[in-house]
Amino acid sequence: PNAGLSLGKLAMARKQYAEAEAQFLKVLKEHPKSTEVREALFDLYQDWANRLGEDKKPLEQPLSKFEKAWAYASNYEEERSLKSDWLAVIRQYAEDQNKQKHFDNVIRMLERALK
Repeated sequence: PNAGLSLGKLAMARKQYAEAEAQFLKVLKEHPKSTEVREALFDLYQDWANRLGEDKKPLEQPLSKFEKAWAYASNYEEERSLKSDWLAVIRQYAEDQNKQKHFDNVIRMLERALK
């Protein structure tokens, strides 16, 4: 899986997330037990989610990437790191919405975070 994995990592470094995802998923299909590919997918989805959060995309976008990352988390440290990032994104969205006095949106975000 090295060539495909390298192409995916290159795309990820360039922040071409959709391209990286396609490459990693193709390699995973060919090598479904590869821990290296699964780790790459975890890193991709975590990085992508954080970028979407930083770019202040609609909350559903980063949360959907975090959910995908959880599927590839392989240990407690990865899960803890992901949870921390996930909470930071939700916190930032809640603070932004609160400043704009969009309290209904804050409540919806908190409800989603608690599910």
